[in-house]
Order: sequence, then structure tokens, then C-alpha cells
Amino acid sequence: MNHILLPLKIELVKLFRKSNILSLLVFGYLYFGMLYTVSQETKATPSELDFYTNLQIILSPIGLLVMALFFVNSIGNDFIEGSYRKLIALGLSVKEYLVGKLMLILLFAALILLSNTALFYLFGMVKLNSTTPILLGCITTPSIVNQTIALFTAGVFGFLFVAVSRNRVIGLVFFPLWLSFEFVFRLIEYRSDTKLLTTFSPGNALFNLYNTTNAEAKPLLVVLITGIVSVTTIYLSLKYRDVKGPQLQ
Repeated sequence: MNHILLPLKIELVKLFRKSNILSLLVFGYLYFGMLYTVSQETKATPSELDFYTNLQIILSPIGLLVMALFFVNSIGNDFIEGSYRKLIALGLSVKEYLVGKLMLILLFAALILLSNTALFYLFGMVKLNSTTPILLGCITTPSIVNQTIALFTAGVFGFLFVAVSRNRVIGLVFFPLWLSFEFVFRLIEYRSDTKLLTTFSPGNALFNLYNTTNAEAKPLLVVLITGIVSVTTIYLSLKYRDVKGPQLQ
């Protein structure tokens, strides 16, 4: 159990880095900056279910970007400051390091999901004058599962950019460019009945899954494949990139 909890404890301590605190404050500002939009949305929705659906669409880009960019910044610090090599030198294995990061990503995904749910409940009670049973009835198990998987995979996707490049700046610049590139797919297929690019590109699949309130195999499968490929690539990059050629023979 210690080999699982120790990496998580290390990651929680590293959260108090100055750059992590600053990025969290910026992301918090962006998140709460959406409150006015959410407030206006309550005036235009006829039912609690419509409000819940629209709320997820409003908050999903912020949530997914927070997950990806925060971990690009946080993990990038490990390579810039040399803490990754120090931890490995002190006896932490690559597997334990990876497990610690994945557990932290899952924890952040749960916190964002909890924040979104609390926001829905608060506005539902205050603005829509609704009741707890009605509000809870809008939150389905598939929607919670979809949002959790999408948020977790977004964090892993951000991890992938840094693990491969070993450069925080490249990750912070290239990741938004990647998403902008995928957004073009939506523009190309906006009036098309065939959504091939929009369905199977990783960033669009994350957005599609996050906003799917029922069980749909296609977006879930694309996101799961993205997550598995990302974790595998991260592990292999961390394990073999710094190893000399003769040691691999």
C-alpha cells in the first residue's frame, strides 16, 4: 500500500509550488468567470434537465482545459527543476511516479466534477426554485462516468505532451494549438451529415463524451483508446528515453 500512497503524498506536496498555485488561481478565475453565463442560462431554460445539459456544455471546455494545461505546467516543472531525476535517484520507480501522477489526475477530475455538480445544485435551488429530488434526478450515472473518464483522460493527454517533449513551454503552446487544429474539424463538418473527423479526433472525442448524458459506445471507445495509448506512451517514454543505447541491448 505504501508504494501507492507514497507517490500520491509526494504529488500533493509538490502542489504547493509557486507556479502551481498561480496556475490554480488563474484557472479558478476562469472557472468562476463563467458564473454570469451560467446565471443567464437559467433564465433561458424551461426545465432542470435542460439547464443541466446546457451547464455541462458551458463548463466542459474550461474543465477539460484546466485538467490538461494544469498538468502540462505541473509535470513540466518536474523536468525543468530536475525533481523527476531526483525522485528516481532516491529510489522512486518510474511506475510509482506514473501511478502518483495518475492518482492526482483522478483526484483533480473528481474535484472538478464535484464543483460542477455543486454549481448545478446551487443555481437549481436559487434560480430555478427546484427541489433536491428533481435536481438529483437530472444527474444520471452514465453522465457522471462519462465526465469522469473525459476529465481524467484530458489530464493524461496533457501529461503525454510533457512526457514526450520534456518541455513545459512546448506543452503549454502546442496543446492549445492541437485543440485549435481539432476545432477546425468541427467547422469543416459543421453542415455535413458525416462527422468522421469530429468523432474520432481525441480532443473532440473528449468534448463529445463529456457532454453525453447516456451510454454511447463510440465516444467512450475513442476516449478510452486515447487514454490507454497515452498512458502506455508516457510509461515507455519515462522508462527508456534516458537509458543509454547499450543498456537496452
